[in-house]
Amino acid sequence: MKKVATIVLFLLIIGCLSAQESAISSKAGKIGISFASFGTNEVVRFTVLDGDATYKPDFFYALGIHYVYPLRSQLGLEAGIEYVSHRTRVIPNIHPLIFIEPYREKISFVSIPISVRADFLKYFFVQGGMLLNIDGSSDLFVHNQSGLGVLAGLAFQYQFDMGISVFVNPYTKLHSLLPFQKSRYHQRLWESGFRIGISYDLGKLQ
Repeated sequence: MKKVATIVLFLLIIGCLSAQESAISSKAGKIGISFASFGTNEVVRFTVLDGDATYKPDFFYALGIHYVYPLRSQLGLEAGIEYVSHRTRVIPNIHPLIFIEPYREKISFVSIPISVRADFLKYFFVQGGMLLNIDGSSDLFVHNQSGLGVLAGLAFQYQFDMGISVFVNPYTKLHSLLPFQKSRYHQRLWESGFRIGISYDLGKLQ
């Protein structure tokens, strides 16, 4: 997974540098970093299974870089790359005479979110789009999260005169809606939290 993350990160940096040159010439585009957490993560199935283990939300976080390309006034396309790490608490469902301590399972992957965002009322934007998850490995019980997912969010943003802007972004994501790994009754991570970040208007570099 580390090799995949390194390759994807390298390709994204090259893309961002190319986008930066284009953005400088057109006085457009923002690049930034973000951190997401402060919410809940559920392991869900579309079909309920008798005898399945119980999964309780636990800690998660995502670290990423992103680039916003302006499509027109108040409308932009945001793309990025994130390293995502989830923990879920697993309570096995076994014979009542056999006791096994609940334990935590870790799920980690590289995620590439692509979304359309629309600014409104000067200080807000809404966004919606898709996710591409790569190498969604887990310890044991939770299915691989590699695949396509969806996201939606609403954010408060404030831009300073020097081109730096900060934002707070409540969001929800459903990972592996269309999994690459074929499995019956596939498990999906449903993540809701807050993303905070800082970005810079590349047009200010001129």
